[in-house]
Parts: sequence; structure tokens; C-alpha cells
Amino acid sequence: MRLSVLKPLVLAHLFSLGIVQTPDSTDPSTTAESIAIPPTASPSGSEDITSGSTTQPTSAPGGGGSSNSSLGPSDIHLKVPELSVGRIELDVDNLHADVNLNADIAKLVQINAGIQVGIDKVNITIADAEAELELVVRLGHLVEIVNRTLASLDLNPALINLLDSVGDIVEGVIGAVDCLLGSITQGDTKLNFLIGNLGNIVQEVTKTGSDVVSSNIGN
Repeated sequence: MRLSVLKPLVLAHLFSLGIVQTPDSTDPSTTAESIAIPPTASPSGSEDITSGSTTQPTSAPGGGGSSNSSLGPSDIHLKVPELSVGRIELDVDNLHADVNLNADIAKLVQINAGIQVGIDKVNITIADAEAELELVVRLGHLVEIVNRTLASLDLNPALINLLDSVGDIVEGVIGAVDCLLGSITQGDTKLNFLIGNLGNIVQEVTKTGSDVVSSNIGN
């Protein structure tokens, strides 16, 4: 009779011990262990499990950039990327084309650049032709020279009158007096070498009692 009474008490005590040892679903440690996921390697970045953020690797930008030309825009630019001709017949008797750039500033800067084309007669026949044409003309250096000269004259206006006066004097002296390079005397004959008005080398032969004989011998 005593054993039958103790048996239910022992079973109840064991059952209560089992309930105490069973982990509670609200236990923080149990919850953390059940939620934690082992990190896996990702080719696109590293994942932080605790903070829940993903870090992506940064790639360096490529260096293939286009460089700007230091020459600047051209004055004349003609470009024909593709030209197809079936047949062309051209007859030209007389064709003249002049393209000139002339700048003269107070006898200080003189620039003359030009193209002259002359054709008397041309007969051209072209059939089934393909061509590509690009023409670039830059006058930046010539324009820069003119601009710098004008800027200098703007800062010193008196140079204009001074240069004109000096130019007239020099032209008058060169036109009136020849430059003597040297002379050779042999007996009654004297041989002079001069620079003429046009810049040529002139040979003068002078004899006693006779006229002077002059002749050009070179430039």
C-alpha cells in the first residue's frame, strides 16, 4: 500500500524535473543559437551577420579617357568621310583660283601666305571610284603674330610714326648709295665689287680716261 502511494509521487517529481531542464523558447541564448547562420563566402563582398549589412568591394575607375587637343579648332576644315563616284567627265579650259592672306603692320611685320592655281586645259574621266578626303588648315601662328604686334603697338602708339620714318630713311639710303664690298687695283685699272639697288653683286671696272663698265655677277 505504501509503495503504491509513493510511485505516483516519484513520477510527478521526475516529470517536474524534466520540465525544468527543457529549454524555454524565450531564452535569449537559445534564440540566438537558433537564428545564427554561418557566414558563406560571397564573390561580390563580405556579409556581416551581427549588423546585417553587406560591404561591396569598390573597383578603381578605368583610365581610358579622351585627351583634349591643344591645337584648338581649325580655321578651315573640310572632311568627306566617304565619296562614291559612278562616272565623272570634266573638261576645263581655263581655271584660276587665288587664296591669299596678306598682313602689313607699320613696316614691322609683313606676312604673305597664299595659294595660286592655274589650269589651261584638263580632260578627266573618272569611273567607279571611292575616296576619302580631309583637309585641315590652321592659321593660328599667323594670327598670333598679328595679334601680338597689334598689342605692342597698342601699348606704344608712338612706334607707328617712328617705324614709318625709319623705313623711309633706310629705303632712301639704300636706293641712293651702293654698298662697297671691296676693290682691286692693278695698274690703271680698278675693279670694284658693289651691292646694287636690287641686292645683286655688281662688278665695276674703271680705267683711267675711260667710262665705267658695270656688270652683275651674282646675287
